[in-house]
Amino acid sequence: MTLILSYCSLALYIFIQILSWAIIIRCLLSWLPSWDNFLSRSIYKLTDPVMMPIQSLMRKSSMLANLPVDFSPIIAIVLLDLVS
Repeated sequence: MTLILSYCSLALYIFIQILSWAIIIRCLLSWLPSWDNFLSRSIYKLTDPVMMPIQSLMRKSSMLANLPVDFSPIIAIVLLDLVS
């Protein structure tokens, strides 16, 4: 039983690390001209379930709505780090 839990926790840790790196890659892709290829679409599909709720909460917040920089990737990575 402990071996199964160990493998599950390892798999969750690896998934969170992949998701964190995908968020970083998404940030880097946002600085480049619009790319419409398989890699960028895959990164956005992987990170949208994490990023969209944070971005919508930031838009609803009065203090964070009008910032010129999107801080949702930082918040997402911190939350993912707390989960792992």
